Amino acid sequence: GIDIRREGNQEFIYLSPSESNLSFAKITLDGEVVWQRGKVELNKDSGVYDAPGIRYRPTNISFRPDGGYYLGDGYGSNYLFEYDKSDKFVQALGGKGNANGQFSTPHGHWLDTRSGKPQLVVADRANKRLQWFNLDGSHAKTLDGFLFPADIDTQGDLMLVPDLHARITILDKDNQTVAQLGDDETWRAEVLDGNNKMRASPEKWQAGKFVHPHDACFDKEGNIFVAEWVVGGRVTKLEKVS
Repeated sequence: GIDIRREGNQEFIYLSPSESNLSFAKITLDGEVVWQRGKVELNKDSGVYDAPGIRYRPTNISFRPDGGYYLGDGYGSNYLFEYDKSDKFVQALGGKGNANGQFSTPHGHWLDTRSGKPQLVVADRANKRLQWFNLDGSHAKTLDGFLFPADIDTQGDLMLVPDLHARITILDKDNQTVAQLGDDETWRAEVLDGNNKMRASPEKWQAGKFVHPHDACFDKEGNIFVAEWVVGGRVTKLEKVS
């Protein structure tokens, strides 16, 4: 994950390298390292990795309205680590499981302000759901009905959820489905058929149909950019038409 946040009159880059031997990092636009936090630093703060068999492999960072942030170890421990605006550890959220408040690959997360009450929303990928949390860390609600949700973006009343299983879902402010872009059961069956090796076969890809949407976001005009987890990578722009 790569995110940019303005803090005062300066912008910073936040990095989540998907490697177990690398660290979350905050750097200036000139490349100066402000801080780094890897498994050792996170464990010193939380004690999460003291348990046997707990892995570490970052996926994403999201931001709180009060200047704090969450470091998501989505491929490793299944925890999100909350820090305040002064970079002090607050709490660890989640852990492996399928109960409310637990995760199985919390791949992406985002600040959801659509209801007027800011909440953390998490793409709980392998549990095929989204989960919302109040800013004190308490579980607020769960929404099922996804296939393999990978990340989240919002704009106005809309929420964008790229699903690794060949579709993009758009929700309204009440979390009702507005559209499922690229959704095609026959196409999805081809994508998920291991014999087709679709991810590694660009000659089989089709414009307007997705293979493995790994992330997606709105631009300021409401167009959507979709980044896919395929050999060589693929980015698709979907233009807003109304």
